Amino acid sequence: MEELSKKLVEAGLSEEQAKKALEVFKAQASEEGFMDKLGDWAGGAKEKLGDFAEGAKEKLGDLAEDAGEAFDKAKGFVSGLWNKVTGDDDKKEEKKEEPKK
Repeated sequence: MEELSKKLVEAGLSEEQAKKALEVFKAQASEEGFMDKLGDWAGGAKEKLGDFAEGAKEKLGDLAEDAGEAFDKAKGFVSGLWNKVTGDDDKKEEKKEEPKK
């Protein structure tokens, strides 16, 4: 309130006039339920933000899981491709075909 009072003084009111104006505003706001409405609005906003945060957390968890699965698939694909390029697949096949002694 002190900051608002300073702004009213800067706008041309005396300190006494600024304090009186703020008292009148505060009384009127209380009488009309403005403060209660503001409190209700803030509480509702807080609840909605909490819900949003929880949903975002779940989505991020899902994305992280999907990213992990995609990484594993890419890793398997690259590994298989590497084996084909280097001939490691052929060596594995040759070992399978050799009779055991």
